[in-house]
Amino acid sequence: MSEVNLAAMADADKHKKEFKSPTPMQEMDIALKECKFGLFHVRLLFTAFIAFIANVLVTTSSAYLLPTAECDLGMGLVHKGILNAMPYVGMLLSGIFGGFLTDTFGRRLFLILGYGGTFASTVLAASSQTYEVLITAKFFEGLL
Repeated sequence: MSEVNLAAMADADKHKKEFKSPTPMQEMDIALKECKFGLFHVRLLFTAFIAFIANVLVTTSSAYLLPTAECDLGMGLVHKGILNAMPYVGMLLSGIFGGFLTDTFGRRLFLILGYGGTFASTVLAASSQTYEVLITAKFFEGLL
């Protein structure tokens, strides 16, 4: 049976370098160095840019729409307030169920349907001739 030299083992522990686990930022830097930057990232940035522009248009288009819609559709203050609130009501309602549904069925499906639905709702809102169609389209812009 071999003998264990406890003194040598104690000295070896003193000279061992301490291993520090990387911080989350260091882990992110390592991952980015490994993945590099390619066509996937360009497509991802382009898609995110389109989503950003769509969200900005949905939330800010009512301000430009109200003066013209007031004259053309004969809207009062209450009607203008409801029209301005419709996208936000849609966002409020979709936020309740959206997270659960995207986790259940996948994000890709909902992104494609959401962008397509937002496009269709925006075209419908732009071509609407009545107040009811306009508020319905603005609601679905926010919902999708």
